Amino acid sequence: MTTETMEKTEVQPVVFVKAGAVFASSVDVAEFFEKEHREVLRAIDNLFEIAPDVCSCNFAPSSREVKMPNGGARDFRAFDMNRDGFTLLVMGFTGPKAVKFKLDYIAAFNAMETELLAQAKRVQPHPADDHLPRGRDRKAWGIHIQKINSVARYVGMINQVYGPEAARALLEADRDLPNVSNKALSVLCGSPEDDPVGCFFHLMRAAAGNGRTLGERVYAAFSDPVEMGKVKSFGILVGPASDSNFIAIATRHEFLARHFADTQWTGAWDVAFGLLSGAKASKRTLQFGMVKSRAVMVPRAEVIKLLNKSG
Repeated sequence: MTTETMEKTEVQPVVFVKAGAVFASSVDVAEFFEKEHREVLRAIDNLFEIAPDVCSCNFAPSSREVKMPNGGARDFRAFDMNRDGFTLLVMGFTGPKAVKFKLDYIAAFNAMETELLAQAKRVQPHPADDHLPRGRDRKAWGIHIQKINSVARYVGMINQVYGPEAARALLEADRDLPNVSNKALSVLCGSPEDDPVGCFFHLMRAAAGNGRTLGERVYAAFSDPVEMGKVKSFGILVGPASDSNFIAIATRHEFLARHFADTQWTGAWDVAFGLLSGAKASKRTLQFGMVKSRAVMVPRAEVIKLLNKSG
């Protein structure tokens, strides 16, 4: 597997690119936080017991080859995690250096994603970053902008998973965090109507089996009848008979309910998708595998445009 890693001068956060997204390995996270890898694996296993649906979207089983004393090699269990998975994992890490380590690692995710955007010659920032401070605001904020963005993402993730009270408690308890507590938590999370494109990206980043994201499967389904059938189990119809130039996203579906639980779109993802360009409500119920539901119809061209933007 080809990966891209951050350059290291001393012990630095290590992230890599896989299938167009940024990940960290549990092995590298353990080394950076000066922990035994088995401790990190135990923490991830505990997270799966507490929130299996959330974790399945943010952690992917992997392995790491380790040289043995006899000269051979052995594969050991590991996990690859995206930014959200990393944030969930390190919530339980404590110690005098833990906060700095957390922010440094999230900054590494930011830097790699920025590099990916530059490579793709994209000029528009990710919608979730629109409200965050930029370089021109550096003097006013008095702290490196990347660290502030890292804090905002970190607090926003805690807000989505554990709620605003937990996010506010984090800000008040960790005095080492840059002071962004005067920004309302609603800015970091918001209502379903606030970020329809972010809602789309959140869904398309969902794990969809065999190391693929749901976005990759949806894109393939435009030309592959087999993939077209598979995405139905995720509450999506590509080119339904009633509107072949649209994709349909169920308004009620077990997978979607789990995926959007503890986010600003919980129980109201249809509201967000309905605000995408050209979207409309279905005129009748549609069949999503074993599930019948009304749907939001999003133009195929809009979906392709957003998929290309999300990488």
